Amino acid sequence: MVSNYSMANINRSLVPQTTCSFDEETHWANCFGVRCNVLFNNTTSKFEAVCQCPLVKREKFISIGPKNKGNCSKGSDKVWSAATGQQGTNNNYIIKELYKYIGQ
Repeated sequence: MVSNYSMANINRSLVPQTTCSFDEETHWANCFGVRCNVLFNNTTSKFEAVCQCPLVKREKFISIGPKNKGNCSKGSDKVWSAATGQQGTNNNYIIKELYKYIGQ
């Protein structure tokens, strides 16, 4: 399974994005296009996708996770799944082209 997690198809009027800015480069997870393993969780009796997303470091990124700029920092052991502004535009193009291909 391939993760299509990105902000490319999100209606930003319903789900606002937050721009996170830091004085130094900060980690965030880039999950778009990552191969994931589907595993059965015996505790919940549900299938779950487990993705190992690469970490990226930038001073600025956008995400729909944090509700405001003060919520951008997750501490040292957790990160937001996020993107750069240009990456969101590129992902949107990739998804649209994939839909065209599948529809043929």
